[in-house]
Amino acid sequence: MLRFYILGDVSGLNGVFMTMGIWRCVKCGWTEFMVPIYSPPLVCPRCKAEYEIVKVLEGAHISHSIPVTRLKGTDKLNVVAAIAFTFGENKEAVLEYLKIIVEVFGEDFLSEDAKKWLKILKEEE
Repeated sequence: MLRFYILGDVSGLNGVFMTMGIWRCVKCGWTEFMVPIYSPPLVCPRCKAEYEIVKVLEGAHISHSIPVTRLKGTDKLNVVAAIAFTFGENKEAVLEYLKIIVEVFGEDFLSEDAKKWLKILKEEE
């Protein structure tokens, strides 16, 4: 079953934002808004840190693959955090996606609904 939830407090936004998100450089903290979740930046526009795609999460989102990047030379992972999100059928991929978002942005970034789903998915793990 698919579930819809919001990451962060963006109540009132419509469906056009379902593929857009927020990206934060894990090196300098620079933040970009309205980035497609399926196309993360590979170079930070501020500090020029380079990222490489290390895997693609299939089935986390209802219709898009989600690339996972890593800051080159480190083990720091990154993703574009969706503004709004519809679960795909792969619970493990959804859980991995949410865990990376929490690592990059902190748990306070997640809405209460997203926190509940993260807790449920962790318990099922």
